[in-house]
Amino acid sequence: MASRFTDKVAIVTGGGSGIGLATCKKFASEGARVVVVGRNRERVEKAANDLKSIGARDAWGCRRSASRLPVPGSSSRAPPRWRS
Repeated sequence: MASRFTDKVAIVTGGGSGIGLATCKKFASEGARVVVVGRNRERVEKAANDLKSIGARDAWGCRRSASRLPVPGSSSRAPPRWRS
């Protein structure tokens, strides 16, 4: 296993499938700790578990929720659900 990314953390959005998952696998194969981010909880968790099963040092799944993202510079005009 190459160690170009040893002690580095890679955060990959869209990591639950397709190119994002392939990117996660490549980072993991080169020693990175990987955070898999995506909209589908099951895919994200499966991707993180798959990375661990193929020898990733560390892998975490994190579901992204667009409805909770802040609106930069416009919090007073943001919908109530976006205000913190």
